[in-house]
Amino acid sequence: MRKTILSLILVTLFLPMAPAGALDGFDPPYPKEEYEARRSRFFEKIDDGMAIFLGAQSRADYLGFRQNNSFYYFTGVETPNAVLLLDGRSKRSSLFLPRFSDRDIRVEGPQLQPGDEAVEATGLDSIQYIDELTRSLLGGLTFRQFYSDAPPKVYLSSFPEELPAVDNALGHLLAGQVPWDGVLSREARMIQWLRDRIPTLDVASHDSVVHALRRVKSEREIASLRASGKLSAEAVMEAIRHTRPGRYEYEISAVAEFVMKRGGAARLAWDNIVASGPNANIWHYFQNNRQMEDGDLVLADIGAEYDYYSTDITRTWPVGGTFDEEQKAIYDCILEAHEKTIAAVKPGVTVRDLMAVAREVYEAHGYAEHAARGIGHYIGLSPHDVGSRSEPFVPGVVFNVEPIIDIPERGLHIRLEDSVLVTEDGHEVLTADAPIDLESVYALWKEGGSHLK
Repeated sequence: MRKTILSLILVTLFLPMAPAGALDGFDPPYPKEEYEARRSRFFEKIDDGMAIFLGAQSRADYLGFRQNNSFYYFTGVETPNAVLLLDGRSKRSSLFLPRFSDRDIRVEGPQLQPGDEAVEATGLDSIQYIDELTRSLLGGLTFRQFYSDAPPKVYLSSFPEELPAVDNALGHLLAGQVPWDGVLSREARMIQWLRDRIPTLDVASHDSVVHALRRVKSEREIASLRASGKLSAEAVMEAIRHTRPGRYEYEISAVAEFVMKRGGAARLAWDNIVASGPNANIWHYFQNNRQMEDGDLVLADIGAEYDYYSTDITRTWPVGGTFDEEQKAIYDCILEAHEKTIAAVKPGVTVRDLMAVAREVYEAHGYAEHAARGIGHYIGLSPHDVGSRSEPFVPGVVFNVEPIIDIPERGLHIRLEDSVLVTEDGHEVLTADAPIDLESVYALWKEGGSHLK
């Protein structure tokens, strides 16, 4: 084993060097005008402060790199350890990139580099090495301190890295660290560093501005979400076809993953949830290691990430091909709640309005005490995306409708979920290709796995 590791190190050290191009590693899904428009809208919402966006850190665990959502939203840049500085006073956008040796590039892959070519391609005003960040940031804030009566202001996110789920980032923040550890988030450390140098500094969060922008999707974002929705729906359909008693949950998960990645998904939006029998009562169940039995229900909650955007679809179906009477009664309730809630989606409606629609159905079927309190979540760059639950929907909002009935004492959990785009005159279901009515689900199960080639 030691010899193997030593050999790998020696091979890495003596790899031939490859010249790096300025645009190597930069291949965003949208033209630069999309990111320029986002930055312009952000500038309209802030004063003359300086906003800082920290890119995700490089990884040392041999898992693929994924950029911090809001950083990516404004840049389309996937380079690790980068920093974006948006100057509200000058309306200039400056990107700061780490230095990469030829060996780094040879081992880890090509990376965007500073230069006129990179500035032109990204639409940013300036791209420099990260060595220049301290001078640019402190210089700009010090200038404001000398020439203004108000203290200099800097905007930072109050969230840790969003990779990709915003709610998980918030959960880590609220949970805190191990009591004796004392490790602060990168954002908190940066604030501390800045205040040590400029004690009068006014620090604010830019999250509310960014989240309002991200809540309403552009036409290009919607196109990516449509692509994700089709892949996610196709994956669920193959999962239903491949379900049989005696197979394992991970087999169904593997089928779904193959379909999504074969279709162009860069990655899964989260690890697939394929939960059979009592495992479905574990809402975020990821083990996927149980052998499915006749009489079980199986729930698949999956999503394909396409151009950094995700949809979210859940279907629940019988392992043996048909529901029993109790299972069907609950399914009928969830199906009605699902259909009526989606039918209510349109501009002007709020999340609370949708919850009221679903609640009425639960009560009519006698399952109100077992129903989930919520009705879904926003979706986009994050599987549970940012957005107000009281603000009315507008065209471009994408919301996941997700009625749930959960009865742990009986080992029953039925959930149906689709991603729904709010349009000018109503809505569009982005994951509608996967059938949801009983007869269509039964027919799909009977097809078997012959569609996977």
